[in-house]
Amino acid sequence: IAEPGKTILMVGEGGFGDEITAAKFSYNFKQKGMNVVFATNYKSLKSSLERISTIDRVILIEDIKTFNDYDYWVPSVETPLALNMEQEDVPKHQYLFAPSEYMKKWSKIIPDSDHLKVGIRWSGNKDYGSPANIAVPFKYFNALVDIPNIDIYSLQKDDGIEDIPPGSKIIPLHDQLETWEDTFAAIS
Repeated sequence: IAEPGKTILMVGEGGFGDEITAAKFSYNFKQKGMNVVFATNYKSLKSSLERISTIDRVILIEDIKTFNDYDYWVPSVETPLALNMEQEDVPKHQYLFAPSEYMKKWSKIIPDSDHLKVGIRWSGNKDYGSPANIAVPFKYFNALVDIPNIDIYSLQKDDGIEDIPPGSKIIPLHDQLETWEDTFAAIS
């Protein structure tokens, strides 16, 4: 379906992480000379997706019924299959960027250090899919805190916060993660 000058509509599906991950494949369509429109299911993701340089336009999924400015469409997570991609075709460059005001905010929250900073999230939305398929037992992450020169930050924002035991060396950020821009700045 890659045709220079044509427009592809990538239709978001799944959870937040599915859409964020699938958005990286807009790069592959752009490399083939196509215009890219991404339809997201999440208003809270729209501004973040709009900052991806290889996406020309972002619309909300509810606007798809009246949107007809495209030549082809693809379910976003099916993009690798639609492009017949191999592992080496997966984009490896950074494609998500936080606005500068968020970077400034988070530079005050996460101090500079020579430690490796590791952000973790061990459980997804329990309302989406089987809990066994969206979670890694917290105990596996808690074991990382004893590795020298590593700071572990919790990016867990909802269900699962209670898994952090009192006195853990894992640094919780949930109270400060208000937007996706916050999350992108925290991991930058």
